[in-house]
Amino acid sequence: MTVMHNCPSCGAKLKDDDSQFCPKCGAKIPEKVLLDPNNINEVESRKSGRQALLLCIFFGPLGIHRFYVGKFFTGMLTLLTGGFLGIWTILDLIRINQNKFTDKEGNTLIVAHNVSSLHKIILTLGSIGFWLIITISVLLTFISYLTSGLLNTANEQLEALRAGNINEAYSYTSQEYQQAISLANFQKWLAENPELKNNKSANFTQRGITNSPVNNAAGYLNSGFLEGTITTNDGKKIGIKYIFLKENDRWKIVGIFLER
Repeated sequence: MTVMHNCPSCGAKLKDDDSQFCPKCGAKIPEKVLLDPNNINEVESRKSGRQALLLCIFFGPLGIHRFYVGKFFTGMLTLLTGGFLGIWTILDLIRINQNKFTDKEGNTLIVAHNVSSLHKIILTLGSIGFWLIITISVLLTFISYLTSGLLNTANEQLEALRAGNINEAYSYTSQEYQQAISLANFQKWLAENPELKNNKSANFTQRGITNSPVNNAAGYLNSGFLEGTITTNDGKKIGIKYIFLKENDRWKIVGIFLER
């Protein structure tokens, strides 16, 4: 790693192979300054500290900021482990903001020069907070994407019931459901629960997907649920829960539960 010294007159950085004079102010550099190990600073990297910071904030768990500075091994390790579930990403954000993150040659990336310790703390906390917001937003978007099929199936069945199309509503149920409950029994159950046919709207506030051990043929993430409320034409609100299984890459209803 290349080292640099500071001019005792103006503070300018001096390379250890420079002449005995400061190139900035022209002052003669005493030999003891050049030999003093306490007067040595790490060389600033050619890589941008701010760019590394932005890459870490937006793509930290993917290790992009480490690839950027040439640390391919640790970058790949970060990519494969998701930044060890975000822990390494937070540590790298702290190092970058504290001007302690180095490139593959050991040279330091500088985010900002001559900043106070308080300023560095504010930058660090702000970066971590911004990263958390981005990470949570991405996770919520991903979950919403994965569970969008559940919403489509439930809403389409409720729409069919609203239109009085019982056969179509029954078609959204799984083979397992249909083996246990015939169309005639489904119609009887609807007659006992008229709120479903009289539904005006639905609002699902909880959703999730998981693996069902009884449905391994459908692959991973083959079971899901929705919980929320339906509002009837007369303004009555009823709690409802749907249970789903995946059949032929489509979400099918395996259970409907009403909570009065």
